[in-house]
Amino acid sequence: MHTELFLSQILIYPVKSLGGIALQKATIEERGLQHDRRWLVIDTHNRFLSQREFSKMALIEVALGENELILKHRTQPVAPLRVPFLPQTFDILNVTVWNDTIEAVVVSDACNAWLSTVLDAPVRLVYLPDTSPRPADSNYAHFDTNVSFADGFPYLLISQASLHDLNTRLSEPVEMLRFRP
Repeated sequence: MHTELFLSQILIYPVKSLGGIALQKATIEERGLQHDRRWLVIDTHNRFLSQREFSKMALIEVALGENELILKHRTQPVAPLRVPFLPQTFDILNVTVWNDTIEAVVVSDACNAWLSTVLDAPVRLVYLPDTSPRPADSNYAHFDTNVSFADGFPYLLISQASLHDLNTRLSEPVEMLRFRP
């Protein structure tokens, strides 16, 4: 039996735990889709922040510009933040995402100040350069597979059939976006 498959939606989340962006097409790279989860907001202990613990992050929208990300706050009257695709510093830090420690580059003091203001906490924005390895879990991926700041793997695919099956088992259905695919 032959079943046709098609991709119904492409989403990227350039800054882990901030808003996603729907795309019509995307470039595939070693670590996942281009610009997907390459930036990360960290606390004063260099640990990643997520909406699970820091719900204010849900108020920041992300858009792609020509050579930059554009961050906007949904409720605060602050100018948008323009985040260059390449960091403006050479400040390298070891950051922690789950149980992984990864070398990342601080993007800029201006980015740190903007995010600290809108999140009302001292935070920094870092970028994962191609030169910083972060191997995917070797129990589930090839030994040389690298991943971005995503939770575990370069790509997250969810099928409509799987979501439908899950929703038949739940008392209240969930949407696809719940899984941040």
